[in-house]
Amino acid sequence: KEQLKGSLNEERERELSERLPEVARKCSERERASDEAERETEELKKVEYMKQRVGEVFDGIISNVTSFGMFVGLDNTIEGLVRVSDMHDDYYIYDDRHYMLMGERTGKRYRIGDPVRVLLARADVEARQIDFVIEEHLKEGTQAKGGSRAKDGTRAKGGTREGKASGVKSRARAGGATRVKAGARAKRTSRVKG
Repeated sequence: KEQLKGSLNEERERELSERLPEVARKCSERERASDEAERETEELKKVEYMKQRVGEVFDGIISNVTSFGMFVGLDNTIEGLVRVSDMHDDYYIYDDRHYMLMGERTGKRYRIGDPVRVLLARADVEARQIDFVIEEHLKEGTQAKGGSRAKDGTRAKGGTREGKASGVKSRARAGGATRVKAGARAKRTSRVKG
């Protein structure tokens, strides 16, 4: 405004120039905080939305593969995790070079970009986590966290696996692969003073 009115002198211009980096830094901090708040709100709303749909089946695309599972993105921009410990049909080997999980016995492969059909097993609002289970891994009588579907499409009651320890065992292999045992419990070791 001062420059438009012609009232900006050299001293005032120098003063404003000295303050500009601090003002810019504060603006950037506020913008980052705003972006983070927006992301957190979106995550919360997505989990709240999905919580009402536990037990439903969705088509998705594998967006990332890790040693502990794979992330699946849905058409509605929601992403969730399929844990290796919930993949009971085979012993999966993680290949970090190709971002792939491969069944040791069946040779079944899960790679980034592959389409998958998943069942929504859990939506934890507090942790802001969404867990899926590959639909074809569910057999009659098998239950995922939060229950599973019976053959007629209704939800099975009770018997959830939540609360049970189900860690993942892995061993490094030559060639960038890691062996991952589905449903394996993590070993607990303790030292005893002798």
